[in-house]
This record gives sequence, structure tokens and C-alpha cells, in this order.
Amino acid sequence: DIRAACVWQDGLVLTDGLHIIHYVPGDPGVVRPIDIVRDQGFLDGETWYVDALWGDIGGHLYAQIHDGTYMWVWEYRGATWHPIGKEQTGVPAGLLITDKSHSTWGLGAPQKRIWQFSLTPTAFSIDFNAGSDNPMVGTGAFENDSGGYKLETPWLDGGFREVVGAAFQLWCSGQFDANTSCKVEYAVDGSIANWYTLGTFTGAQTHFNFNNDATGSVAGTVVEGQEFTTIKFRFTLYGDTEGNGDTSHTPQPLPLILVFRKKPGLRESYLFNIDVSRNIDEEVVANFEVLMAQLRAVWNTKRLVTFSYADVTETRVDVVSMPTSEQEIISTRRRGRIAVQVMVPVAW
Repeated sequence: DIRAACVWQDGLVLTDGLHIIHYVPGDPGVVRPIDIVRDQGFLDGETWYVDALWGDIGGHLYAQIHDGTYMWVWEYRGATWHPIGKEQTGVPAGLLITDKSHSTWGLGAPQKRIWQFSLTPTAFSIDFNAGSDNPMVGTGAFENDSGGYKLETPWLDGGFREVVGAAFQLWCSGQFDANTSCKVEYAVDGSIANWYTLGTFTGAQTHFNFNNDATGSVAGTVVEGQEFTTIKFRFTLYGDTEGNGDTSHTPQPLPLILVFRKKPGLRESYLFNIDVSRNIDEEVVANFEVLMAQLRAVWNTKRLVTFSYADVTETRVDVVSMPTSEQEIISTRRRGRIAVQVMVPVAW
């Protein structure tokens, strides 16, 4: 069933709530999937739905997403989706984008406004300046937090959702005016019950080091790292409250560079030779051809096979190397030994 649709870039965008496709009519027509995938911030098992779509004249596509309690706006610029506003409480009732580009508003006024509507009824808005793809401070994009503006990232997995790794450092070389700062907190592995403070950038620090499930440490200290499968950050920008008193005059803490490593678990492998003559003499097999046929059968087994070798505890392995080409088989027959390699494909 079609849950929402809109016209965008000479085509039609449709969603069933989970999948999004872009259809451009023609002969033949083009159907392109542009789903919001897990690597763009959602966790496995999270229940969320796309309830509204809107394509604006600036060439961007917007989606309203909800999980039954909260709703968000995500933006698509042709390559990937990303959130542009904070979460709002409510069950979505619609999405609307208004443009006002003539000079009567002035450069300081919003030139584009994204409206989220809920069934309450309540309306939330996110404003943009002329020529900017970034929301204006003080609108629905940020949440005020004791004088600061708070922004959370989606869940990040470093490109390898299935692999556990460690975050080591967060570097910042942005622009900080006097008395401005950026507080950095983080949460790991899908849980926001615990937020850990990494540190606060004021322009005097180059980077902070991660300590596992603890407050971060400044540059120059020993790096331990924070273990994670997924990680998300919360940035709070504080404006100048001691100079000109402009709390909305926040720093520009960009670029921010995360130093991390995803490290697969140890997978042991074993390389050994099968003595053909000995197997024939001990009547394990009748001849070389039977032995090769048995190895082929093991290779073609989809499940893992039992393996024990010398003092190695019995385990389950996959055959990853054996003679397969005609030249290898001829050479193996001549030597009387068959080289085989097996590997434990997963970390136990």
C-alpha cells in the first residue's frame, strides 16, 4: 500500500512506510530505490515509518518519520538521507514546506520554512536562510539547553554495523570566538540511558581522548578508547554570555574528526598436508581420486564441518584452500601430498 507520495525532480516519489522509490516516467521508465537505510542512523529492530514526503523547488526531498511517540524530518540531497531537525513529540499529521525568496523578508529572515504537523494539533517549524542548506539557530532544528543549543547525531556504525570496534579520539579545529564553547557527549550501542561527557571544546583543545564508559581526557593523556558497535554524539553549542551577551552567537566546531577502528574477532586458520600414500596404505581411501572426491564434498558443504588437529580442540571450520585447478591437482598427485587450509569463519 502507498502511504505517501510527492512529485520530485520530474518524477514521482512513493513510500509504503518502510521503502522509498523514485519513479521517473519514460520509455522505459526508471525506478530507483532511495530507502532510508540503517547505516544512516536507525538501529536494527527500531520501529519507524515514513508518513509524509515533500519535494521542494530547491531540489531537496524531505520525509516525515515517526515511531509512534516521536517524529523527525529527514532530508535527501540525491546521495544520502540525514536528519535536519530535533525529534518532536507527537503523531504526524502532515509535512509542508513554504518558500519566501523575495527581498521583503530581508536576509535575516527565514527564506524557507519546513512545517511538521501533529494530531495534537501542534505545528513545529524549521527555518532556513536564503542560499543556505543549514537550519537557522533557534528554530526547530535545535533544542535550547540552559543557554546552549543541543543537537544529536544519528547512530553511527563506522560502515560496519556487525563489527565491534573502539573510538579513540575526537579532533576539532573549528572557529571559536571568545567565551564560546562546544560540549561533546556520546552514547553507545543503542542505549541513551547513559550519556558520557567527552569534553568541552573552547578553541584551546585540539582533541579529546575516549575512556571506556567514562569521562574523556584531554590531549597528551594515555588513550584507552571506547568500545562500541554503534555510537551517537550530542553537541551543545554555547554562545558568548560574557562578552556581547549574544547567546545565539555560537562557535563553529567544524571539522570534527572521529578516530576509530572496527576490529573483527580473531579467526584462526590451519594449514596442513594430507599424505596420500599413507591414507592409501592404511586403507582410509582406495586411491588419490577417492581422496579428492571426499575433499570436494567437504568444500561444497554449506555448513561448517568438524575439525580436530594435533592438540587443537575439536571445532567447526570452513575449507578455504585446496587444489582446484588441473595443474594443481597434477602437481599434488606427483608430490603425494595435498595442501589444505581451513578457517574458523566466526569468532566464538
